[in-house]
Amino acid sequence: MTITQSPIPRPPGRRPTPPRTPLGRGVPGALFAVAVAVVAASSSAIGSGGAARGPDLDGARSALERWVDVRRTISREQSEWKLRRESLDDRIDLLRAEIEKLVSATKELDLRVTEAKQGGESARVESEALKGLATRLHDAVVSLETRTLGLLPRLPLPVQEKVSILSGRIPRPVAAAAGAEPPAPGAAGASEPQGSDAPAALAGDPQAAPEPRALVQQSLGERWQNVIGVLNEINRFNAEISRHVEIMPLPDGSSAEVTTVYAGLGCGFFITTGGGVAAVGSAGPQAWEWRVLDAAREPVAALIAVLANERPAMFVRVPVEID
Repeated sequence: MTITQSPIPRPPGRRPTPPRTPLGRGVPGALFAVAVAVVAASSSAIGSGGAARGPDLDGARSALERWVDVRRTISREQSEWKLRRESLDDRIDLLRAEIEKLVSATKELDLRVTEAKQGGESARVESEALKGLATRLHDAVVSLETRTLGLLPRLPLPVQEKVSILSGRIPRPVAAAAGAEPPAPGAAGASEPQGSDAPAALAGDPQAAPEPRALVQQSLGERWQNVIGVLNEINRFNAEISRHVEIMPLPDGSSAEVTTVYAGLGCGFFITTGGGVAAVGSAGPQAWEWRVLDAAREPVAALIAVLANERPAMFVRVPVEID
């Protein structure tokens, strides 16, 4: 007997409902189809009295279980791979960022190295220029030191005493230390005073000239300061008329206290306390030289009195020789 099932009529205007997956969303359709086929085969074998079909059913079940395990393993590996891939992508992005930083830092270091090389070349050129300038300054200060040392013995005694500290710092050549220093005032070789009443020498204090010494280690700046300091004091003395009290040797071989007046470095006058001896002085070739001049007693005494405010201001004629 055959039973035929007629289709169930559906209301007009209604669409047919799509078939649903029996195992839900998590199980693939192929897995469900295989499971149905195995169940159908098992039912067929049992219905046909299947003691002889038992081994085939066990093999099918075993194969299905292995296949399910494989699919499960594949799904798990895919999930784990997805997570590992995301982690690897993050690490790759991080490494790329680090590489970009390193490349940027390398470029910056290359730029700095280039700038340093350029700066080093500029510094080398500047150093060579400074060395040349230092050489020229050294030659100039040596020339000034030599000329200043040659000028010192020709200055009046008050100037020599005033610049003795600075002039003592000026390096002397080794030859000067051996005795080549120009003769100081009053030393052997100094010029003798001239005049009818003064055949003997009238010279300054030999202690005014600094003792010769060998070259000392000083910086170039210190040597310039010494020379400039001495020349400044000399220039200041040369710009004024000054009055001093000194001890001078007299023509008779004795020494006496005298009052001296210097009109800068152009000339000088002195007279003894009692007014017995008067002299006119000027710079000689090697030392400051005094000439005893009897005719200069009255004008020199008047000049000193005016400077000491002992007389009213007046014009005084004094003997002056201009070379």
